[in-house]
Amino acid sequence: MLRILLIDDSPDIRTLVIRSLKREFLDLEVEHVIDASSFDRALTTGNFDVGIIDYQLCWSDGLTILSELKAILPELPVVMFTNSATQEVAIEAMKAGLDDYVVKSSHHYIRLVAAVKHALERAYYKQKSERLEIRLQSLLNRLNVGIFRSTLEGKLLEANSTFLEILGVKNISQAQSLNLHEIFFELPKRRELLKELREKGHISRQETQFQQVNGNTIWVRWNQIITQEGQKTFVDGLVENISDVYDELRLRKQLETAQQKSTVQLAQAHRLKDEFLATLSHELRTPLNAILGWSNILRTKLVDTSTISRGVDAIFRNAKNQLHLVEDLLDTSKIIKGNLKLNIRNVDLRLVILSALEVINPAVEAKNIQMDVKLDANVDFIFGDSDRLQQIVWNLLSNATKFTPQGGKVEVHLSRVEIAEKEKKGLFGCPTKYAQLKISDNGIGVNKDFLPHMFERFMQADASTTRSYGGLGLGLAIVRHLVELHGGKVWAESLGEKQGATFIVQIPLTSKQKFTDRPPSTNLTKCDKRSLMPRAYRNIINDTSILQGLRILVADDEADSRDLLTSILTIYGADVVTASSVTEAIETLTSFIPNLLLSDIYMPEFDGYHLIHQVRNLNTHLAQIPAIAISAYTHEIEEKKILSSGFQVYMPKPFVPDRLIGIIAKLTGRKQ
Repeated sequence: MLRILLIDDSPDIRTLVIRSLKREFLDLEVEHVIDASSFDRALTTGNFDVGIIDYQLCWSDGLTILSELKAILPELPVVMFTNSATQEVAIEAMKAGLDDYVVKSSHHYIRLVAAVKHALERAYYKQKSERLEIRLQSLLNRLNVGIFRSTLEGKLLEANSTFLEILGVKNISQAQSLNLHEIFFELPKRRELLKELREKGHISRQETQFQQVNGNTIWVRWNQIITQEGQKTFVDGLVENISDVYDELRLRKQLETAQQKSTVQLAQAHRLKDEFLATLSHELRTPLNAILGWSNILRTKLVDTSTISRGVDAIFRNAKNQLHLVEDLLDTSKIIKGNLKLNIRNVDLRLVILSALEVINPAVEAKNIQMDVKLDANVDFIFGDSDRLQQIVWNLLSNATKFTPQGGKVEVHLSRVEIAEKEKKGLFGCPTKYAQLKISDNGIGVNKDFLPHMFERFMQADASTTRSYGGLGLGLAIVRHLVELHGGKVWAESLGEKQGATFIVQIPLTSKQKFTDRPPSTNLTKCDKRSLMPRAYRNIINDTSILQGLRILVADDEADSRDLLTSILTIYGADVVTASSVTEAIETLTSFIPNLLLSDIYMPEFDGYHLIHQVRNLNTHLAQIPAIAISAYTHEIEEKKILSSGFQVYMPKPFVPDRLIGIIAKLTGRKQ
């Protein structure tokens, strides 16, 4: 049904209009408006398909009625059918929303029907277009791609919601305050890209990063094309947020980089491992070759006294080298596990340095090296482990001597320095005063590329088979760790190859007592110095009667070990009985009453733990005898287990004879 709002105060005109319309529209319903009250009622109803109004009305005029009608029913198509309006009125009415204008005459009723029909068609297509536009906008807003239209100058005209989200704005009016060229065309390329857009008519798959209005930074991929519609030119564009893709690519790149780095590090680790194992084999076999070679020569008994002396010296020297290698390996293992402990006390660093100089002196004299030693007396005590400090100094001096040429020079300077520090260093608080040890040489120097790696484990400047110097590349790594355990720092300096090297150690000073309160260094006795030497380098105790009359039971399943221990102990006057097993040792105790038990730990059937347990549970005074455990197992947990099981002392193999004798003398009350 077609509902028509007919506004005309002439009943004859209304009748003629209805008659004409019914010829075209069979199903017709007409609302008559003849005065102001009926007009108000019609506006309240408001459900009409088309309106027909006269201009000259008794209560108003057509323009006023049209304005009021459009205010309430803006989408209603309206046709003005009048004979009293002017052309100016018609123009004003069209501006106000009038769809058509027909002059009243007997010949124009047919024209009115056509105007109504055309108005209805236009309204229909307009509604259809609006619905399509709404559906299209809804579809565009559902897309995850931003769509926009702008002017050639970059002013935004239209956009979907995704595009607004990409810009980081809340509504299109906010977006229209932005210039799209400034957003998408990066400044260095802006002129070039705009020129390309105007010349080619399009730009495809450009990627750029920009900051949204809300402050976030995103990556986008965009396409723009110039569209011509009549005399107007627009820029239509598609914009895609590809930040997730970039994040994924960046993450993948990071993973690839990390994997490549790990691969390189793994390859380097394998290379270092292979080099280390090859070096370790070489460094262990070299002294072993000398030991075995001289041992075979001495066994022939066809050599004179001079050759015997040379052979014994060579065996002793190479055995010490092997012991030093083993101790470095054990120290490195403790460092890696975090088990390296310090025996902290106040230490006179000058004594440590002088002791190390005495140890290294034979090598210095052999190469005719000039030693320049300056030890500042105005230095406080070091709070540290004297044995480990000795190890630091000896390693650095040994390196300096090794890499200094024949007739070269090594400088050893100890001084007091003050450094402003803000960071705490463990137990040492916030030190500003340091003892600084500087050891310099005029030797082969260090390549600048290798200098940062000087203190890394297994690192050697020359790891080739043609290298001139031996070693495992552990000494400096141990030095660094020991220095850091003392709250200090160590570094190396060198101008390059063949220009010498300088190693600088700084350790906090903690005591107010000065070295000037102690005897001058030149008056230090050999006994004082020797007490600070590394275990492998101390001399044999000269008093061969120190263990005279002492009864010692030795339990060890290795015949050579029993023979060695017996030989060492009998040289110093001890009465020794040996047992090759725990069972034999327990049986021996029924006929031999020892003053001290010396036992290996790992033996067949029963071990040293079983033996000490049996001894401590005896009902005689033997349960209290001193006991020393000897073992080639050097793990810290093993040491704790040994000492908690009933042994007073644990000695790792290989051991230095004078240390063993000294410990036995101390445990049994003998004077050294």
